[in-house]
Amino acid sequence: MVALTVVGCSRSAKSHFNRGNAFLEKGDQASAVLEFRSAIEKDPKFAPARLKLAEIYVQQGNGARRARRVRPGRGPDAERR
Repeated sequence: MVALTVVGCSRSAKSHFNRGNAFLEKGDQASAVLEFRSAIEKDPKFAPARLKLAEIYVQQGNGARRARRVRPGRGPDAERR
């Protein structure tokens, strides 16, 4: 279990982004959101992950409220701080 955690932590922003896209293809938005947020944590300026995250929030009807969370220069959890 510890080995899996270490491997998960070493993923790049691009890797999280690719995993997020794979989850979206399977219809798993919740897991995709987690991966896109992880990508943004790894690289706050990684625009493709911010765009996909924003698209999901809009589809869920949370676009305006959640838009603050995906602006460049802010982490994905900025709203909670």
